[in-house]
Formats: sequence, C-alpha cells, structure tokens
Amino acid sequence: MTSEMLLEVLSTGKVSQSVTATVSHFIDETPLQVVVMAVKDAAHESGVDISVLWRDVAQIAETMSSTRLAQWPKFDYE
Repeated sequence: MTSEMLLEVLSTGKVSQSVTATVSHFIDETPLQVVVMAVKDAAHESGVDISVLWRDVAQIAETMSSTRLAQWPKFDYE
C-alpha cells in the first residue's frame, strides 16, 4: 500500500477491498507510535480534524475485528 493509499483510507475512513488485508495488518501489527504518526500526518495533509480520523480508525478496526481493538482506549469521538 502506498502512502497515498494510506492517506486516502485514514482521511476518508473508507477501505477498498483491494487494501483490506493491508489495512488490517497496519492496524493490528504496526507499532502504535507509527499508527499515531500516520494519523497525525493524515490530519495535517487532509485538513480533516484528528478526532474524526481517530473515530474512523476505531470504526475500521471494529469492522475488521481488530485483535488490538480491545487495548485501545474508548473515547467519545463526536
């Protein structure tokens, strides 16, 4: 997955079928520091509020039955 594809996923919250496995791996296997950095960068690049991106990441992780999801803090993203 290219950095542009990751930016698209993080800034829109939409995961195309062609990158589902890669996004799942990114959420479950990437060090959290890198995930945080990617979300911060996506917020900066896209102009989307970071709280919206975190809400979308949480929804993606839940949809993909993330094994890491249980370890993530629960926030009210609205």
